[in-house]
Amino acid sequence: MNTTKPTPTNQPGNKKTTNPIIIILVLIIIAVGAYFFFTNGSTNSNTNQTANSNTKSADQVSCEAAGGNWGWHGPSSTKNCNLPTTDGGHECANETDCQAGLCIAELDLNQQEIVDQGGIVQTAGTCPAWQRIFGCYYIVADGKVEGGELCID
Repeated sequence: MNTTKPTPTNQPGNKKTTNPIIIILVLIIIAVGAYFFFTNGSTNSNTNQTANSNTKSADQVSCEAAGGNWGWHGPSSTKNCNLPTTDGGHECANETDCQAGLCIAELDLNQQEIVDQGGIVQTAGTCPAWQRIFGCYYIVADGKVEGGELCID
């Protein structure tokens, strides 16, 4: 018969080891907690925005007060103001006739085909209603359209 007794692990002189996986898990939990504590759980890098989407920025308020359209215009990654022009809808013959710097032609399909094949169409255009213009347009210069559409991002 064996008379040796098992040695308890909580006796002085016995080393108790901690599993490294537990240590790693505790550190991960602490790191995640710290992240959410310091960022309030937000993944938005813009700390000026509040959780209340009804709150308007000073820029948005001044934009809307001037009759502007606040939002995403074109490929911009931030909201911005698109102000109306003072000459929107007026007839033009050149980009210098319009506040937005473009004189846009409204061509019928026959005229579009002529221009797209390298021809010239004599016509007047219209000044855009907004200062920021995006999309593809036939542009009037010196009372004529030539060279195809201009696409603006």
